[in-house]
Amino acid sequence: MTKKESKLIEIFKNEIAKIQTPGLQEHLKNILNLCPDYISACPSSSTGKYHPADEINSQGMTYHVKRCCIFAEEIGRMDDLSPLSIDILLMGCILHDVCKSGIPRGKYTVKEHPIYVYKIIQDYLPKVSGEMISNFLTTMDIKTGIETGNKVTLVSVLNSVANVCLFHEGRWTIPESKDTWKVTNKSAMSKEDIQLCKYMHMADFFASRRTVYEVMQTNEHSI
Repeated sequence: MTKKESKLIEIFKNEIAKIQTPGLQEHLKNILNLCPDYISACPSSSTGKYHPADEINSQGMTYHVKRCCIFAEEIGRMDDLSPLSIDILLMGCILHDVCKSGIPRGKYTVKEHPIYVYKIIQDYLPKVSGEMISNFLTTMDIKTGIETGNKVTLVSVLNSVANVCLFHEGRWTIPESKDTWKVTNKSAMSKEDIQLCKYMHMADFFASRRTVYEVMQTNEHSI
């Protein structure tokens, strides 16, 4: 029996549509179909202690992911990132908290949630081994978009997406996440991926700040 299409594909259709690299939208949808879709109806903070006030309801996680995508786009624009780099960040934003309450869903945030989505992406990789990215046949510098001469495989791009999901908590990354990465990787992370992980953390961090939300809601008479 074929699994029903994830609710998240419809909820985040506008964010998915912003991904420009040919083929990546479909692969993102395939990965979402492998993920639980409970974040379509849950708050972004399971305790109500964190995240903006309007995210402490059944649409909260939806708001958070959409805000995260906006920050990722703005960060990309600010630092003049290549289109492929922005696509990786957008995919990371959509996927990073998809297992936030664990598998199966629990009551509270699970600290290992970055590991869960990382493993889902890693398990998807054998299905696309050897595929290339059409129109992006060589790697490009993360900022300038200048080709480096190395070929880009779909696996390498999805690995980058997995990395930004795994390390989206920045300095709060748990040791288990680092251990998981070491088990599945034989060499050091590329400088491009290290930078993308930092950008991903920035987008997630600012999207989750109550202070940012409060300032944006302040009317001109109370400034």
